[in-house]
Amino acid sequence: MHSPAITSTTRASLLPLLAAGITIMAWASGFVAVRHLAGDVSSGALALGRIGSAALALSVIVFIYRRYSPAQRAQPLLPRRRHLPLLTLSAILWFGIYHLALNQSVHYIDAGTAALVTNTAPIIIAVLAGLFLREGFSVPLLVGMGVALIGVIVISMANSSGFDASLLGIALCLVCAVTWAVGVVAQKPLLDEGLSALNVTWWSCVIGALMCLPFAVNLASDVSAAGWTALWWTVYLGVIPTALGFTTWAWAVTRMGAGRLAGSLYLVPPTVILMGWVVLAEVPPAMAILGGALCLLGVAITRYQRRNPAPRQTTNTAEDMMQPQKPASAAKKLSTGAGGHNRTSDTCHRGAPAASGAPSFEIFPDLGNPVAQLIVSTV
Repeated sequence: MHSPAITSTTRASLLPLLAAGITIMAWASGFVAVRHLAGDVSSGALALGRIGSAALALSVIVFIYRRYSPAQRAQPLLPRRRHLPLLTLSAILWFGIYHLALNQSVHYIDAGTAALVTNTAPIIIAVLAGLFLREGFSVPLLVGMGVALIGVIVISMANSSGFDASLLGIALCLVCAVTWAVGVVAQKPLLDEGLSALNVTWWSCVIGALMCLPFAVNLASDVSAAGWTALWWTVYLGVIPTALGFTTWAWAVTRMGAGRLAGSLYLVPPTVILMGWVVLAEVPPAMAILGGALCLLGVAITRYQRRNPAPRQTTNTAEDMMQPQKPASAAKKLSTGAGGHNRTSDTCHRGAPAASGAPSFEIFPDLGNPVAQLIVSTV
């Protein structure tokens, strides 16, 4: 008979993995759902429906969380004027153009291929960090970029024998990767300033929905013609892959740490391929899967770091942009790194429980970015 302590420990270790699994399934299903709706709902209408649904769902989460979390109540409910330029830039690119490009790309290529190409975004984030944050270009970064580039070329060759619509779909997925990466970099100064990433994501969704409002007439006509099924799929995209996926990933990261969970995100493209086969009866060409594997290998190479027992004192790294920020309530000690930025203790980074007295509802710390999680997916 197992003791209560052992049972509690097992549950505590399994629940974050379960939450991460739900996140992967949710984000993967987003690609499949977008592909499924490609023939019924136009790209702009689908972007408005998805982002608008996500904004409404996150609004509910924000107001519930403010009720139970003193830390969240201390956050401004509305963005300050000085935050608007970067916030608007990130919202237009990541929550506007990204979804428009993704929705259009699946008219030309399957969901699995779209996921494989889009998930090269972390490499672009690392390149932007090297250019604008003066991190330089390490050997793993350069090698990973080369491997991923070969992967994209292989995918292009697998989907087309010439300059046809398939290449346009791949190009649109590369646009997704670039806008995702720039959106992450644009949000980083806001997070460094202490803004809650839950609020930043919520504001971004609202701004993105406002950007897509011109497609409101298209959304109404498309849904009216396609029926209630298309409407429910559209709402699903906003609530499950976006709002729920963000929530479960945030909860998992606070329990296990982003570093330990980052590798699980490589399961998203294979999961998309499997879901596409089951739901849509389509599978990318074998050569495209090989190219996608090379893309993911390139991303993995860029994340390679030599083990160093001494703690790093760097700030604003590409790794930081791809991992959630540490919650202030989760640690009592702060150390100051280079450049004057506060960094939490290693205990907090390893996913230690929050300090005593923290509300039990603290599932949303000061997260980096929902997908900075890759994340996103955010898909």
